[in-house]
Amino acid sequence: MDKIENMDNALKMLRLGEIICMMKPQVLYFALKGKTIIAKNDHSQYSLTLAHFIELFGENEFYLYEKKEDAMIDKLKDDEYYQWKHK
Repeated sequence: MDKIENMDNALKMLRLGEIICMMKPQVLYFALKGKTIIAKNDHSQYSLTLAHFIELFGENEFYLYEKKEDAMIDKLKDDEYYQWKHK
């Protein structure tokens, strides 16, 4: 994940439709929806105004979220594995 250098760049990424995240103290994701910033983690989701977002998270380090590609299963290796397993 690429580190976002400052709050101005974080806001720019959000305006471009990107998802950013904060890693400490826990992973928290942010996205812009209209004029509201949606903050989400595994346990909660809430909406923030731009002013509240800057006030609460202005000193944090942000990273550009990159969705991981699903691993491709190699059909040949999969077939070979199951042939050996059942002998």
